[in-house]
Amino acid sequence: AAEALVGTLEQRNQTRIDQYASYNPAEVPKLESAVILSGGPYVVLIVAQDASAAESIAKDALAGQ
Repeated sequence: AAEALVGTLEQRNQTRIDQYASYNPAEVPKLESAVILSGGPYVVLIVAQDASAAESIAKDALAGQ
């Protein structure tokens, strides 16, 4: 189930990139650097200014589960 959700989130993020390209292009780089992680029953989509820092925090949280 988590793997299917990852695919859904990837599609959703691409849709948002396409929408924001004309609506708010300044936000597109954040969406393009989005990170999707899964661990156990959890799936996390991270869209942030500093995606690598947020990814590190999420990985630590998922490792503790």
